[in-house]
Amino acid sequence: MIEALITLTNDENSDVRNWACFGLGQVDAASPEVKDALAARLTDPDDVTFRLELLAAAELADPNLHPLLLRLSQEWAGDDDELMPALAFATSRCHPDAKAQATRVERELVARVNTLLAAQGLTATTVGDYPRTALTFHGVEDSTPLIVFDAIWRDEDPWDYPLEQMAGSYVLSHEDETEDY
Repeated sequence: MIEALITLTNDENSDVRNWACFGLGQVDAASPEVKDALAARLTDPDDVTFRLELLAAAELADPNLHPLLLRLSQEWAGDDDELMPALAFATSRCHPDAKAQATRVERELVARVNTLLAAQGLTATTVGDYPRTALTFHGVEDSTPLIVFDAIWRDEDPWDYPLEQMAGSYVLSHEDETEDY
């Protein structure tokens, strides 16, 4: 399926390219071939396809895409259209230091969430790796994780993560689960 989607990213029809890029983003494919196919579409003349490519680049958070995204940012400096926020987000998430920054944020987030959860008898830990890191929750006395995973990096930037807001949100969303502990 992934090979077919890669092939379709070069289709002459922009709708086909658009859906192929969307499909690649949905299957979390991260092979070099997928990254090359997505990078090739970053210069697609169709704005919808280009926007999906930026979203896919942000989802992959691959530092290898950063130089291309930087070049596009420089070429488009001064533009004020709907693509610029997506380009800025993708560029930030693909920054070579983004994973290290995300790891720092994740440690701070887990510490803050656990401080807030202490009275509820729950504790949080991370699973996965940036940009697909999630929080999982379990009882303080029981290390078996609940079947709940809250994605940390759904639409967030590691340099502009609203730590207090997100920590509070995670705690509020798991208050009902304390009845089991």
